Amino acid sequence: MLPVLIYEPDDVRRDAMCRTLMQVPGAAAALRITLNTGSAGNFARMLAEISGAALIILGLALHPEDNRKRCLEFGSALAHRNRDCYTVYDIHDLDDLPSLLPHCSRPAGILLGDYTQNQAAACFSRIIEDYASIARQGSTSEAILVESGTRTYRLPCDQILYIEALNKKLNICTERQTISVRRSMNSIADALPDYFLRCHRSYIVNMHHVDETDYKEMLLTMTDGSRLPIARSMKDAFHEHFTRKRGEDA
Repeated sequence: MLPVLIYEPDDVRRDAMCRTLMQVPGAAAALRITLNTGSAGNFARMLAEISGAALIILGLALHPEDNRKRCLEFGSALAHRNRDCYTVYDIHDLDDLPSLLPHCSRPAGILLGDYTQNQAAACFSRIIEDYASIARQGSTSEAILVESGTRTYRLPCDQILYIEALNKKLNICTERQTISVRRSMNSIADALPDYFLRCHRSYIVNMHHVDETDYKEMLLTMTDGSRLPIARSMKDAFHEHFTRKRGEDA
């Protein structure tokens, strides 16, 4: 499910937003309201923990000035750190639009002034449909969709270094983080592009991130310095693939 975080200082607008959101067809199955607050501090703390896909709703007004400043900071942080978030701006006063619009970084939707329930529902319906489309695809040659706990991550494949099977879970190690998921090695291997290779029954590696191999020690070194085992039964296939890749890169 897609987590929803709402920051709206106006209690009336915030309650109306929640009602409208959950009345949209498909919302109950696709969305989960994780935070619904008028406190900028509470929202900032939750926002700092967001790393997967989410729907973020920001109530934006010029007055009070602190509200406007914090909302724009939230929107900017989302655009720079996590490009998988859907950000919807609720701009209270239509006259404020010209001064606020340049700061609305990559919005998934903009609700203006006294918007109607139908207008809001149409905005959220598009987001739900887009998220459902990504979930149906599961993965592409460029990204893979995985779920960890209550969070959903869309991971660019070229950022995945390797995948490790450990304690009945898979650890997906990327350039920035490690995400643990409950999924089989075979299912995730089928979803990955052909530059991923099994080097051991417990490891799948991104060949683009293999730095060097040591067949005497039966180890390979990744670009981040990690050293992973090579199974003897998989040595020949791995060596062939690694040699071919080096030849293509030369």
